[in-house]
Amino acid sequence: MREYFLSNVAYWLDEFHFDGLRLDATHAILDESSRHLLAEIADAAHERGAFVIAEDERNLAAVIAPDGHGMDAVYADDFCHSIQVALGDNSYQEDFSGSAEELSDELWHGWYYRGQLSKHIGAPRGSAGEHLPPEKFAFCISNHDQVGNRAFGERLHQLTTPEAYRAASALLLLAPATPMLFMGQEWGAETPFQYFTNHNDELGRLVTEGRRKEFARFPEFRDPEIARTIPDPQSHETFMRSKLDWSELARSPHAELLDLHRECLRLRAQEAALRPVSRLGWQVLDLGAVALRYFGQNCEWFVLAHFAPTALAVTLAAARWQCILSTNDTRFGGSGAAGIDPATGRVAFTQPELLVMQTTS
Repeated sequence: MREYFLSNVAYWLDEFHFDGLRLDATHAILDESSRHLLAEIADAAHERGAFVIAEDERNLAAVIAPDGHGMDAVYADDFCHSIQVALGDNSYQEDFSGSAEELSDELWHGWYYRGQLSKHIGAPRGSAGEHLPPEKFAFCISNHDQVGNRAFGERLHQLTTPEAYRAASALLLLAPATPMLFMGQEWGAETPFQYFTNHNDELGRLVTEGRRKEFARFPEFRDPEIARTIPDPQSHETFMRSKLDWSELARSPHAELLDLHRECLRLRAQEAALRPVSRLGWQVLDLGAVALRYFGQNCEWFVLAHFAPTALAVTLAAARWQCILSTNDTRFGGSGAAGIDPATGRVAFTQPELLVMQTTS
C-alpha cells in the first residue's frame, strides 16, 4: 500500500506534469514507521522539482520542518479564522477574537495556537513555528471548506462590508506568508460555492439527508420547512449555481476589486522586501492596528490595517512616509477617503482600511 501511494505521487507529476500536490487532512495520515509516509511523499515530489502543501489542523512545526516531514508549506488556518471573526463572521469565535493583537501574533508566529488550550477541541493545540521561514505558512481569508460548508455557500465578501473585505484581501497579499486565493474571491464573485456531489441514488440520498441533519443543530434550520431550502448536493442546479460567472470581471465593483488584487501582487513581486524568505528584514509592531514594517534595500515599507468600523489613531515612527496605496482609493471601489494625512504622516482610521506606505528621503 505504501508503494501504491508513492507511485500515485509519481504518476501525477511524471504523467501530467503538475507543479505540486496538496495533501488533504494530513493529520489523519497515521504512520508509525521509522520514516513517515509524508516525508517520503515530499522526497518523491522534490526529486521531480515539485512542491507539496499539507492541510493539517494540528499546527505542528514538524510537518513543514526540513528535519520533519519536509512539506513545503502547510495551511495555517488560524489567520483565516481570525480574519473571519474580525470581519463579523462568528463561526470561529469560540477560539478566536479577531483582534489586531491576535492577527499580529499570527503574522509573526505563523499561527496563534502554539500549545494553548483550544476550547473547540478541548485540548492543547500546536507548537512553536517562528523559527521557520514565513513562506512555509499558507495563509488565506477564505477557501472551499469555509464557503462550501455553509448551508447556502455564501462567500466572505457577502458577509461583511466592502471596506473590511478590501482591507483583509490586501493584508493577505502583503503578509510575509504564502497567500492562497479561493477561486473568484479576487473579484468578489457573486456566485456561491455550494456543496455538490454526483453519487449513485442511494448514497446521494444519504448525503442529502446527512447535510440537512448537520444543519439541524443550528436554531435557524430547526424548522423542517427552512431546512428543506438548503440546496440538495445531488441537484444539477446546485452544481450550476456554483460555477463562476466570468463576465463579472468587466463590471463594477468586481473590476475595481480585481485591480486591488493585481496592484498588491504587483507590489509583492516588484519589492523583494515584501516577500521575506527568513525572519530577518521585517517586524510586526504593536500599534493598536495590524502593523508590518519591511526593511528594503533603499527604503522602508509600512503596511497598516484596521478592520473595526470604529475610529483609531496611530502614531508612526518618525520618518517621512509616502502613501502608496489605500484600499479605500476610488480606483479600488472605495470612497477615496484615506486615513493618512500626507502632510503630517498622521494616521487616523475612520473605517476599515489598509494603507501601504514607503519612506521618502
